[in-house]
Amino acid sequence: MDKNKNKISNLQEDWQKLDNLTGDSKLSPSEIHQKMEYFALEKKKRLLKELAYFLLTAVVLLATAFYILFQSVLFFMIVQGVIFTVGPIIGFLLFKKEKEKEERAL
Repeated sequence: MDKNKNKISNLQEDWQKLDNLTGDSKLSPSEIHQKMEYFALEKKKRLLKELAYFLLTAVVLLATAFYILFQSVLFFMIVQGVIFTVGPIIGFLLFKKEKEKEERAL
């Protein structure tokens, strides 16, 4: 029982020390209202700043994604064009070479 009373008195002393550190300032309702308005304004500023950073990041990421997509589509179209023009030529040359081999074999 003595230990509990000792712990309680120590806790009360600690609370008293904390109260002394913060000062004995009683705020009036108008001061509290001003502080709340100030903190609300600061919170709004932080939110707008965070929103601006988010939008900037989103625009950069989307622009990069569209650039890569466009470049890859362009690359794909170039490769397809080369394949459609060179492919039949290579096929014709291979067919001709195979036909010549068959004629020699006969």
